[in-house]
Amino acid sequence: MSVQALATTAIVSIAAGSVGYAKGSFDVSEQHSKYLAIESSWRLLWDKYVVFSRQLLIGCLRSSGIEYNTAYFNRLLLNVTDIGLLLSTGFSKECVDKFIVELEAYSRALYDMYKQVAATKETASDKIVSALYEQVVKVADSIGRVDCTLFSAEEAKALFNELTLLILQMTEQERVIDYKAGMHVYSQLQLFSADLANYYARAASIKQFPIRRWL
Repeated sequence: MSVQALATTAIVSIAAGSVGYAKGSFDVSEQHSKYLAIESSWRLLWDKYVVFSRQLLIGCLRSSGIEYNTAYFNRLLLNVTDIGLLLSTGFSKECVDKFIVELEAYSRALYDMYKQVAATKETASDKIVSALYEQVVKVADSIGRVDCTLFSAEEAKALFNELTLLILQMTEQERVIDYKAGMHVYSQLQLFSADLANYYARAASIKQFPIRRWL
């Protein structure tokens, strides 16, 4: 099922759940199914973000050519848009727009780091890493704001700090062509995407369905 179809399903499910809840016909098993659908959608999107980030990294390090790397980067940005589409099923346009802007900027900072490492053949510079972590704070603030009520900025910052640390580790392993270590970090990134998806799904469920006996 495509991301758009998953997002549409989530929208319909949330709408149906909200109507049912308003009528007093709350069904725990039905709401649990909706929660699992949301979590699955988030997991798919964050998995893709990890995949496209690594694809872009390898493209830069292996000299795939500017046209290919631009295409990889544009695909990463499209994934950010898809994440925003799913986020819009439960949160305000203002919140979603802010998040997309900051996550896109974070993705651009990643691309800058990949290009710098590829050009110098050295570990990412302190300046590049600092810029990346400065963007982490902005991403965290965009989804930890009170009007978004997703989760706290501190929780978001901790999650994106971990994401960034793993990406830095993956970048270094790919730079020195240590495939075994690189794949190990990549596996950790994929597991992390499950944690990130779980946080988002719980936050969305808290906002949409106040009664959560299964959590």
